[in-house]
Amino acid sequence: AILLFKACDAIVDHFAPQNDEVVKMLFDFGQMVFWLVLLQAALFSSAVFERSHHSEDVDSKTYYSAKSRAIIVGKVLAFASTNAWSALQQLPLFSGSIAMSFTAVFVSFIGMLWLWKATDLFREWYAHRDGHKDAFETLWDTQTEEAENG
Repeated sequence: AILLFKACDAIVDHFAPQNDEVVKMLFDFGQMVFWLVLLQAALFSSAVFERSHHSEDVDSKTYYSAKSRAIIVGKVLAFASTNAWSALQQLPLFSGSIAMSFTAVFVSFIGMLWLWKATDLFREWYAHRDGHKDAFETLWDTQTEEAENG
């Protein structure tokens, strides 16, 4: 996962302006959001699209497919998140003192909680569109939550 992240980060760094810390940080946050959306999509395709090929129950192949995607994309998301929030912490506003540096940690904690809540609300909305949450939608939700928190 770290090799995949570093390869993608090198591509992002190639296109991000190196002389502007704020713009580079925004590119890093864009990369984090990309991996967050990819996590949702990868697990959606692994779990929910399988519903059309199976009965009402999730089989072990579908479960392990979702689990493996969650682990890989979730780890890359963790690296991208660390990279983005550390870029914020390196800005002059936060790097000027120890107290402000710890403030960046608090900001990152609140920011990630907000992102996780937003993606959870989306998954719950999607899963309950038809009035109930089936086993495949539950698999999508639980594996994504595990990956986001892992």
